[in-house]
Amino acid sequence: MSWRRSARWMVLRTISEGAAHAKLGGVRLFLFKGPYLQLLDSRTLELDPQVPLTGPSQGVANDRRSPKRGVQRGEAFAGCVRVPLTQFPIHISIFSRVVDLGEMDVSCFPATCYEEKGIMGDLAPTTDSTSRRRTVRKIVVTWDGWRDRILSRAETDGYGDVSFFISGNRADLMRELADADVAMAAVWDAELLSAGHRLGWVHAVSGGIESYLFPEFLESPVPFTCAKPTFGVPGAESALAAMLMVTRRNHFSAGQPATEHWLEARDDDLSPENLAGKTVGILGMGRMGQALAPRAAALGMRVLSATRTPRAATDGVQRSYTVEQMDEFLGPLDFLVVAVPSTPQTRGMIGESVFNAMKQTAWVIDISGRIPIIDYPALVSAIEQARIAGICTQPSGYDPDQGMPPQGSDFWLRENVYVSPCRGTSREQVAAGLDLFFDNLRAFEADEPLDGLVDKRAGY
Repeated sequence: MSWRRSARWMVLRTISEGAAHAKLGGVRLFLFKGPYLQLLDSRTLELDPQVPLTGPSQGVANDRRSPKRGVQRGEAFAGCVRVPLTQFPIHISIFSRVVDLGEMDVSCFPATCYEEKGIMGDLAPTTDSTSRRRTVRKIVVTWDGWRDRILSRAETDGYGDVSFFISGNRADLMRELADADVAMAAVWDAELLSAGHRLGWVHAVSGGIESYLFPEFLESPVPFTCAKPTFGVPGAESALAAMLMVTRRNHFSAGQPATEHWLEARDDDLSPENLAGKTVGILGMGRMGQALAPRAAALGMRVLSATRTPRAATDGVQRSYTVEQMDEFLGPLDFLVVAVPSTPQTRGMIGESVFNAMKQTAWVIDISGRIPIIDYPALVSAIEQARIAGICTQPSGYDPDQGMPPQGSDFWLRENVYVSPCRGTSREQVAAGLDLFFDNLRAFEADEPLDGLVDKRAGY
């Protein structure tokens, strides 16, 4: 999505060492090292507190520390810059959108005018949100797996002055949580919560948060976010990969020597099919379901969805059902994609009634990764009796208490039972997890809505 603004100028001002921000229609943006606002032109900006420079990718800023020097893209500077929109194009990325601010010329503008002027032209001036900012001084991370990444990102995003305590040692965490403003949690329980006397926000590094929802936290007013926004794309691509694997019959080659396939084709007996024209039903329209629907539709699939409460069909979905209409929803499906969270309401949801309502040629594609959602004794029976075609799943470990067949069972060796080695993650998803936290940290300080907010009572 692109916007073009005819504003005459905008102001950029340093807010902390290593980051600067601007006000654009009331939205606080970040320049250079911050992820919200980034000059996408790779050429050098010239800083000069006195002489306005014009021409492609030149600009002037008031830098009292170093009056004249070049600033490369990605480097922070101190001071303020006035940006008239008159001469050359600069594109700015906001979240995943690119905002075109039009033809721009950069000249000197005093930093003291920032509070009074804000944005001119057709972007209406708004009240500066800094008047109601919280100040986060200490963050406790209850896991040390991302230590270097977190500390590096803190410096990059202008949070080098914030104290980050990162540890997996429980005694140390109990002590350090006492004066923490924020907790970034991989481990979280009632004892840790009770130690955080001044916590204003808790963020889970995972998407599955059932273990976090203990009674004391359910009653706590502390807002809770999790990494669920980061799993949309990898979850959707995992489902597409599984469906393509099935239709192209690639699952038959798993574990077999490659020469067995290129020396003798098996098109006639395996009979591969097109994915286009097949019907997929998405159970659960969270971030993964919303990401999958338009992608499946783009491949020519008919897309249906089912949700806990009624909702309008979203992008890519031809018809939406509720879970009270499961038989009608399941009947025409070639693939059932399970993308629901693990809650008391979804425990054992994929069981006998679901398998009985499906076509014998239909596959279950589980991208939830949550063992309690599947009734495993019912699944084994449905597979053995050929009441469904098969299942692709990615269970989060082995749990015999949920009725899972033993690890050495012949069930796991069937050609129509496929266990993915990757659970809906990706390198990009891990990076997005840090993006989400630091984006939310800025929002938390500015008293703005948090992304990935959990409804504790609903369980997701």
